[in-house]
Amino acid sequence: MNLRLAANMGLFTGWAKQQGQDFDPRTWLDEVRTCGFTGVELADAHSMFGTPTETRAALAEAGLEAAAYFASVTYNVWQPNVEAWQRDIAYAAELGVDTIMCCGGFMGSQRRTTHASDYDLFASSLEPAVRCANEHGMALAFHPHRGCIVETAAETAFMLERIPSLKLCWDCAHLEAIGDDAAAFVDRFTDSIVYTHIKDYHWGRDTFCELGQGDGALQVAAATNRLLAHGYTGWLCFELDKKWDQHQASATDSASAAVAYLTKHCSPTAV
Repeated sequence: MNLRLAANMGLFTGWAKQQGQDFDPRTWLDEVRTCGFTGVELADAHSMFGTPTETRAALAEAGLEAAAYFASVTYNVWQPNVEAWQRDIAYAAELGVDTIMCCGGFMGSQRRTTHASDYDLFASSLEPAVRCANEHGMALAFHPHRGCIVETAAETAFMLERIPSLKLCWDCAHLEAIGDDAAAFVDRFTDSIVYTHIKDYHWGRDTFCELGQGDGALQVAAATNRLLAHGYTGWLCFELDKKWDQHQASATDSASAAVAYLTKHCSPTAV
């Protein structure tokens, strides 16, 4: 099986910002293809490329596919957010994407405890977005994310109890960063995982990092191979949301290293 490798835009926008440079989306597409990826996760494509037709043309020129499209959903129903995710889903559908990668559930307060009512409230905000994506022929892959009310496997189960049709984006490093077992998450939620974000985590620096450079329990290749062994054939999207400094590799270097790492170490037969 050939791995389907995609790159997330945030890696490159973060690097450009740190360097004080403007982000050029068309140059980004060329760089991604040169690194060895065959897909990209897009966000805000209308402001970068124009209409879905124009975005498709830009992707085709670069020899890339749209792996997923980003949308966010607020913790509670907020009409400007509803209008935003409706626009994003409609745009993605016209673009021909089959997966909406969704983050959300970030509470306005800083309290550390959550209650059943919190998950009820977030489900009332998230479920309409799930239904909208499904009606457009797409899956909405919700991303359990450090800092939102759905970080852990247990909290993911709370949401699936409320929205049984919910699909998931598996981010191995976010699970590591909150002390959960990324491989065990795969075993528990295999049938719901339709998309991924792949990166590593360094506890000593409290930062996400390049593949194989973490210092905790997470073994990225082993956890990813567990997912592949379960029959996952979707995209492996390299995403590295971190603060850059002058001593670190560039975004292009990190992306190239990710392709080399995944190609060398990941296969459904490697478990």
